[in-house]
Amino acid sequence: MRRAYCTPVNDVQGAHGRPSYDANVGTRCDTMRRHLQGQHAGCACCVCGAVLHSRTGRPVHGAYAEAHQYTVSMDSARAFLIAPGARLNRLVQRVLGIGLRGSEDGTCPAAVDKRGAVVYFTAGSRVLQVSMGIEGCAPAPLEPAAVQLRLLAEVVRSVSTRTLALVAGDGYLTVFTGDACFNIRTSAPDAGAILAPCLRCAHVASMAELELRVLLKATCPSAAGGEGGSEQACVHLAVGRGIAICASIEGSRVSCAAAPCRDGGALCCSAALPMDSAREVARLLGSSGTVRIYRHGGVLGVAFGKTEVACRLAHADITDAGFVLARRYEYVLSLGCRELDSVLRRACVLMEDRIRDLSILVTPGHLMVSASNTVREKMEEVVVPTGLNRCMLGVELMVNADKVRDVLSDASPRLVSFHVDAARRSVMLAGHSGPVAHRHILPLVRTGFED
Repeated sequence: MRRAYCTPVNDVQGAHGRPSYDANVGTRCDTMRRHLQGQHAGCACCVCGAVLHSRTGRPVHGAYAEAHQYTVSMDSARAFLIAPGARLNRLVQRVLGIGLRGSEDGTCPAAVDKRGAVVYFTAGSRVLQVSMGIEGCAPAPLEPAAVQLRLLAEVVRSVSTRTLALVAGDGYLTVFTGDACFNIRTSAPDAGAILAPCLRCAHVASMAELELRVLLKATCPSAAGGEGGSEQACVHLAVGRGIAICASIEGSRVSCAAAPCRDGGALCCSAALPMDSAREVARLLGSSGTVRIYRHGGVLGVAFGKTEVACRLAHADITDAGFVLARRYEYVLSLGCRELDSVLRRACVLMEDRIRDLSILVTPGHLMVSASNTVREKMEEVVVPTGLNRCMLGVELMVNADKVRDVLSDASPRLVSFHVDAARRSVMLAGHSGPVAHRHILPLVRTGFED
């Protein structure tokens, strides 16, 4: 008799309560396969509680079998997935890599639709969804059931056979792989984790995977400094009129990037998703193909290839959003990145750690950049020829020097343009290095506009 176990783990407190889990004894693979195909419709031994001998396939009765009774009845259980084991293994490994960062805590509601298997992962306020096409038997859709992700991962990692079958019933999810059977107790999943497939959701826009990845990476600051405060940080995604705009707010700095949509975009959609979810989406995206963006209730979904990632929308109650993200930028001046970088390098020599304000004065045919120390004893001015908008003449812009240098080092742009909003409260620095312009929006410390 071969026995297969899943190592129990501590229960995880979730919105759906405290589920408990166990693992039961194995069956013979060919016997179970015939049972799933309906050849043993009159026998309930595979799911109602009898244990099958690993060599003979005959039921084993007595106290041993009674001690390992399944609570799933024949009427309530049905096979809802027969999939290639290696493919399901890759699927679960991807779920583990997406949301857990090396940990395996949390729940994993799994569901099946006509396109294949869909695995949802929930952890805190994040919801990630990964789908997989199935080259096997995928009957009618089944209501999702939350299982302990650690147990499901242990089962899938043990898969060495060509195919794998899952049977769901009242309170249990049974996994048949090779000559082993694993019975995992389930619970009702959190209602917020159940997401509709992409094909059933309203289409928002589609764009190239590379462009969306560039947008997200341009607006997501590096995570090297740790995860502190990442739950409050959000990425704002707006789609409308054939263009997608991403923006993130870090204190007084707003990073913004934009790219055209291939189709869609007529339906205006704006959403705020957690910064860590945006990073994971950017990490998964490839460099070729088309990605589809959709909005479903409180979820923003990104579908590409056979993978869907859905992120629960964040509550972006940021007071500076309306202040910094202006609707119109009327006044424009532009100059080469190399000239501006050399100007900043020389001007910042006089600056101290506490005083980082940089003065940019626009004069006819020239741009004068100056900086000073604490007591303002020394001041250096650099004249830079540049193409000017007439409305910018006589304007003095006070910006943070470090923020401007961050723009120059972001994507090594060839050309930098300054755009001042109509309300004269922020300036947008656009670095042009290719088809995608990296736009960083900075609040103005002071302006010299005359009202």
